[in-house]
Amino acid sequence: MHRYTIGKARDQFSRLVREARSGETVVIYDRDEPVALLCPVPEGFVPPPDPHLEDMARDGRVILGLGTVPDWFMQPSALPPLPGVLQALLEERDESL
Repeated sequence: MHRYTIGKARDQFSRLVREARSGETVVIYDRDEPVALLCPVPEGFVPPPDPHLEDMARDGRVILGLGTVPDWFMQPSALPPLPGVLQALLEERDESL
């Protein structure tokens, strides 16, 4: 367990995060009083939902997804080529010049 003052924690925050990521627990002190813990995230931890996003979903402004993205979504090469559309756009551009 490592101890840091607020000032040192602010100045070395990236280091503290690396320590927590490697399994260490960091205690942050304000004038010799412990005020915060930075520790590794437990395995299987699911962060709480964003309350603003939930409000928008409840109001019908957004639809929440399932949290998964289909494999093809991230692979542009999996989408069929559209040479006809591209050719038509190029021809239309040339005609307008």
